[in-house]
Amino acid sequence: MIGVNCSRTFAAVPHINMLRESKIDPYRLIHEDIDDDKLILKFDGDTQKSFDINDLEEKGLGRRRNCQRCEHPIPHMADLACGKWGLNGEQGTFVELCSTKGKELFEKAASEGVIEIKAASKEQIKLRRQEETKKIDFAKGRQKADFARPEDKFYWLSQM
Repeated sequence: MIGVNCSRTFAAVPHINMLRESKIDPYRLIHEDIDDDKLILKFDGDTQKSFDINDLEEKGLGRRRNCQRCEHPIPHMADLACGKWGLNGEQGTFVELCSTKGKELFEKAASEGVIEIKAASKEQIKLRRQEETKKIDFAKGRQKADFARPEDKFYWLSQM
């Protein structure tokens, strides 16, 4: 199983509404990313626009509430966890080997020339862990806020 780091997802309808309210044609978008608490939108012609993710979330136009509470931004339960966190601006994909099966798959791909491997530096590993910790701390804060009232806690427990 191959997992991808997650900065959390947007619900489609509120996201399209946010774009339209901002006078952005969703069909012109070629790339969306979340980085350093910014939603970065890239368009054809190398133009881009960014929004503060916290401002969007205060307006109900940000990421899904369940995603905001998730404590698993790096899918360590997968065989391989892939993403950009820790690259520090370098091109490529940071791949974390999370199981023996993942390690075998990774080594086989490298031995057959399908991928090129460059070992992560200590600084890159540190940056990756810092990003993960930041996202987990954010999730725990959202959980605390969202489940502060007993009726909210009982509602969600009944759903689970």
